[in-house]
Amino acid sequence: VLQIVSVSTTTQSVSSSITYADVTSLVAAITPSATSSKIYINVAVSGVGKEVNNAFVMLKMLRNGSFLFHIDNLAGLNGASGTNYIGTVTSNFLDSPSSTSSVSYKVQLASGNNSYAYVNRPNAGSPTSTITLMEIGA
Repeated sequence: VLQIVSVSTTTQSVSSSITYADVTSLVAAITPSATSSKIYINVAVSGVGKEVNNAFVMLKMLRNGSFLFHIDNLAGLNGASGTNYIGTVTSNFLDSPSSTSSVSYKVQLASGNNSYAYVNRPNAGSPTSTITLMEIGA
């Protein structure tokens, strides 16, 4: 491991649209030391929940503004119309950006079925979402 960057946020984000939008303050950047380096991404999105209408939460990771991977595409889908607080959704990914320029990673949120979907919703306590980036040398 050549370097580690970690960013956390407790700011709540809400979506009622199937159109993805940035999760507030959940963005991290790293500058790889070599083009052969890999970036290991660990993301923990907390306080995830959905409201009525059998909605579900969709979360994805972008690299430099382009889609990289789905963190979860159906979080909270339970066939019911009531509130469902999932808690924390986590994912790991090994990226090969092939760059020595700054690389930015951010999480986006959308609501399936056009109801309310949340990140960092304070249902019990103060949820904190985190992105941790680790540069792995070749």
